[in-house]
Parts: sequence; structure tokens; C-alpha cells
Amino acid sequence: MKIRCVIIDDEPDAIDALRIMLTDFFGDRADVCGTASSVKEGIDLIRRSNPDLVFLDIQMPDGTGFTVAEAFPEKHFKLVFATAYNQYAIKAIKLKAEDYLLKPVDHTELELLISRTWKKLSENTPEELPYRIKIPVKQSILFIDPADVLYIKGDGRYSEIFLKGSVNYVVSRNIGLYESELEKNNFLRVHKSYLVNLKCISKLLPEDKIVLSDGSLIEISRRKKQELKQLLDRRQGT
Repeated sequence: MKIRCVIIDDEPDAIDALRIMLTDFFGDRADVCGTASSVKEGIDLIRRSNPDLVFLDIQMPDGTGFTVAEAFPEKHFKLVFATAYNQYAIKAIKLKAEDYLLKPVDHTELELLISRTWKKLSENTPEELPYRIKIPVKQSILFIDPADVLYIKGDGRYSEIFLKGSVNYVVSRNIGLYESELEKNNFLRVHKSYLVNLKCISKLLPEDKIVLSDGSLIEISRRKKQELKQLLDRRQGT
């Protein structure tokens, strides 16, 4: 298990310095899964990558790091401010930040943070359980095996999940989040609006479409067509 980290900072040198420290010294416990250089990019990155640890600068061209933090009132990640300014520490505490690091980031302080975070994650993950898609239904939650999903259709903040057996559910969740979670479960984002179970593809059509096992016709983007063909060829052993 590794800590999934993202770095949000408008200074490329600061991003590189922190990424190198995390990779070279703590690569056995931490993995940098994305970087962003603005408030908007940062919010999108967090929603897309589902990180454990977010390193966040304060001053950015289109706002502040506090705007990014406040976009996630129920945080599923640990927040760490990494900044050259020391006057915002109290506000960071109010936002329940895990740590407040001053640039240039001190190696010892970073090591303590990584060790503490890795220990907490290890304690909360006694064993790796199979991933299940959670679907709220009335006053309960369904846990769906990804193998039972044909495809997911995205529409802004919502996703429609189509299951085998002609059942579908609409969920208030961006398709990009499902993409990052399902990439290891034989799913591919074949179009900006479609995430498809590769095992359910029955035919690849020349007019940039695929046919699924239930007969559904799904559009694919031209830039994804070659990648999809290679994956299907690999599965068939050709």
C-alpha cells in the first residue's frame, strides 16, 4: 500500500522539488499521482484521482488554496499546506489540516508526516477488499461488483450505471472518479461520456462505435480507438 499524493502549486520549481523528495526518499510509501497549478485544476485533480494526501499551496493565480480546501467540506483525504507564508496557520488549523509546512520543505518534517500518514492508513486497511461500486438506493446502499457493470455514462456531476440484466441507476458522482477507481478492473474511458467494461465488448465497428454484449451501441473517440484495439487484441492473445 502506498500513500496517493497530489501536489497543487502554481510554482513549477516547488512542484518538482516536492515531487523529487517524495519519490526519491519516500517512494516505498508514497506515490505522486498528479499535480496541478491552479485552484480549478486542483479541484478537478482531487475529484479525479481520489488521493490520500493533498499538498496545497496558498497563493495561486485564480484564488487561494483555501478555496480548494473549502470545495471539499467532507474530506476523504489528509490536507497539508506547503507554503512560503506563515501567517495562515490558524486558518489552516480551522480547516483541519494535517500539517502546515513552510517552504523550502524540511526533509525531517516531511518524513514525520509521511510516516504518520502511512501508519494511519495501514491501521485503517487491515486487508485489501475487492472494490465495489456504492449506489445509494432510498435509505440503503447497494454494493455492486464491477464485473456486473456493462458501462457508465457520464453527464456533468452525474453518472448513469448500466448493469447486466437491463438495470440502471443514476448516481450523483462524476464519471472521472469511477474512471480512476475502475482502471484496474478492465474498464476503459472510450469517450468523454462513456466508461466501458472491456469484458462486455462484443464487436468493434469501423465507424467509431462498439457493440456490447447486451446490444448497446457505444460511441468511442478517435483518439481512444487505437488504445482500445490494442487492449482487445491483447485480451484475445493476438
